[in-house]
Amino acid sequence: MRNIIFGALIAALSFALAACHWFEYSDPIAIKGTVVLTLNGEPLDQGNYPLSEYGRYSPAPPAPINISVYSTDGSWIDSARVSLRKDNADGSKGTHEWTALIPEDQLPGDFEFRLTTQIRDVAFGLDVTRWQKVRVEKNGAVDLGSVDYEVARLYGNLPVTIGGRPAVGRIYLSLTLVPGDKDNYYPAGLAEISPNGDWSFSMYRRYLNERIEFSVNERGFPRVSLDPYVFSESEAGIEVVFPGFPEGVDL
Repeated sequence: MRNIIFGALIAALSFALAACHWFEYSDPIAIKGTVVLTLNGEPLDQGNYPLSEYGRYSPAPPAPINISVYSTDGSWIDSARVSLRKDNADGSKGTHEWTALIPEDQLPGDFEFRLTTQIRDVAFGLDVTRWQKVRVEKNGAVDLGSVDYEVARLYGNLPVTIGGRPAVGRIYLSLTLVPGDKDNYYPAGLAEISPNGDWSFSMYRRYLNERIEFSVNERGFPRVSLDPYVFSESEAGIEVVFPGFPEGVDL
């Protein structure tokens, strides 16, 4: 019986050692690279990032860029993160460094890089994803080009009263994105309306052509729909006017 057990253990060990062959990888090499971040064409780093007035979570730092490396057959290899740090290379020019590990036996070779990014304090801050095929050399650096955040500042004046008296407490302007004729919608967040009616926050420009629903929100609930609205662009940003409420809103 002992011989049978010992033989089974030897067989299992031999199988495990043989299976290890399938999991052998060459030593990884640290591949360094750069990516340029800009905001409306201007270099973006931690020192010059204009924090918006969006929502009660402001000011909030921008989320980093996540860089994922894939082989051409779609296999994931490694990921890296790019944060807005003052000590990044050429930070004043918006150039930021990243490092990813790639197995030595796959170099040189072609790889797919996926760049996913988001600015958290921008309304409709949905992920922006870009795929890029790059030739990587064993001792070479990788330039992933630039990523530009096209952001617009929306602002306006909408005095809010309750029963004819100035509103007490926090009153918000609520935005909801309804893309095209789809059934889906994306709550964008809230912009606090000051006692004198001023409000502002930022959003990605690409959503300006989509259907947007504005409403006045009190205590977490939409109270008054503000449609229709009119955009008017100026040096200060994009002013939003609600023709149906020239004197403001009374709740």
